[in-house]
Amino acid sequence: MPKIKTAMLAWTMSLCACHKPAPELSLKGAWTANAGQITNCGSAVPVTLEQLSFVIQDAPLLNHGASSFDFEKANVTGSASLTLHMEKARPETVAAGVLVGEIVNPTGAKRLQGYILSESQYGAWVLKNKKSPPPPDAGEVDLEITGNGAQGYTLTGEVRSSEACGAYSHLDAVAGDMTGHFGRSVPAKWSARVVLERM
Repeated sequence: MPKIKTAMLAWTMSLCACHKPAPELSLKGAWTANAGQITNCGSAVPVTLEQLSFVIQDAPLLNHGASSFDFEKANVTGSASLTLHMEKARPETVAAGVLVGEIVNPTGAKRLQGYILSESQYGAWVLKNKKSPPPPDAGEVDLEITGNGAQGYTLTGEVRSSEACGAYSHLDAVAGDMTGHFGRSVPAKWSARVVLERM
């Protein structure tokens, strides 16, 4: 009888192990912002973060990381919207649309870098088989990934407006992309320093 009980106990434990949820090894899911510093053309301003909607619908496992961001090889998709509360003014959404990004590992620290495209920009990119350069009026995300699958991940960095600061041409954006550096190589009009945690 004791042998039967022992065998049943071992079988029950093996079943429990099989049904134990595996650690989440990707960034999929909805994220919430719990901190934020707003800058205007690189200078801190007394503007508050009204709302940041950030959802990752599809992403590779975190052990897949490129050496640098490549818009044509972007494999993270989702949606993002950044709304700021200006003093004595209505809240203003400065970036909203489809999130298109990639997990990169340029210096040993993993980052999620990418763009916030409008529906039309995203559609045009897909129609061209992802061969077009990023539009100069897209929003940007540049977030460092910390944590682990068991305890959870945190995304820390900047979400930037679709509007650049000052009069910069399309060639500035293309030149910035061709040099291999992420971003348009010009400051965004609005930028929010955020810490994101999964809901």
